[in-house]
Amino acid sequence: MIQTVSVSASGPAFSFLLYESLKNEFCQEGFLLGDIIEKETKTITDNDQQQTYNTKVIKINAVVPCPRTSYFYNSVGKINEAKLKSFLGNNFGKVVAWYKYKPLSSFKLMFREKLIHKQLSDFFNIAQDSFSMCLLISDCTINGSTHSFQQSFLRNKNNRFEPLPFHIVNLTDKKNCYKSAELPSASFQGIINKLKLDPKTSQGVTFITRLQQSVQEHVESVIEDLAVEEETLFNLEEEIRHLLMNKEDNEKEIIKELSDSELFQEEVEQMKETIKRDRKKKGKQACAK
Repeated sequence: MIQTVSVSASGPAFSFLLYESLKNEFCQEGFLLGDIIEKETKTITDNDQQQTYNTKVIKINAVVPCPRTSYFYNSVGKINEAKLKSFLGNNFGKVVAWYKYKPLSSFKLMFREKLIHKQLSDFFNIAQDSFSMCLLISDCTINGSTHSFQQSFLRNKNNRFEPLPFHIVNLTDKKNCYKSAELPSASFQGIINKLKLDPKTSQGVTFITRLQQSVQEHVESVIEDLAVEEETLFNLEEEIRHLLMNKEDNEKEIIKELSDSELFQEEVEQMKETIKRDRKKKGKQACAK
């Protein structure tokens, strides 16, 4: 069997990945959502031998950036499964890869990142040879007018990280992911239903114009809701940070009180010993008289 694995991303998804990465001054991490499409083809060679070709395409269509680096793992690379499930929510089953961005001209995969990759593969229940990681680096000119990006998708095969072919799908491609048999999202279908126009009978310009206006209105409403949610998330993170700081202060106070209590106990014991010695001395002096 001949097996090939490649990565495919739509133009908007990859653009959003670059945007999310570039707007951060330092490192950025997150998850890539999509599907893993597998196709098996059997052919007969000239020697009447059957040959099987297994093709896997990791199709990426959305990005979920993390609020900060090291968000879902600790300093030694141990992932927090409960935190990951809570963060991803309904997107948990859509994760097909994860990414890490660094604003550097070169990037080397460290041991901790290899460890995290293996844990994530097991956590999402995706085979090692099908779960990929995107290393993204960027560089810019001195005046900041031109930004250049370099991406590399890797997979762990036989304990070795090897690169995967990456393809950005455009509308001009004959086999593009825009013309797929997948059902549209519920929000997009709702916009189409609100138009009350039949694409088959309506003029193309009229339909596209109305559709564009409806999509723009929907995006503006979603942006307002998203701004409120992000503000709520920011306030919650600030509250958690203050609680953690108060917790540390309380722990320090408790430790100090315990140490003071231990010192007090030692002083009490010393006073008891002193009193015992004084009593013994007075007893000896009374017996001598």
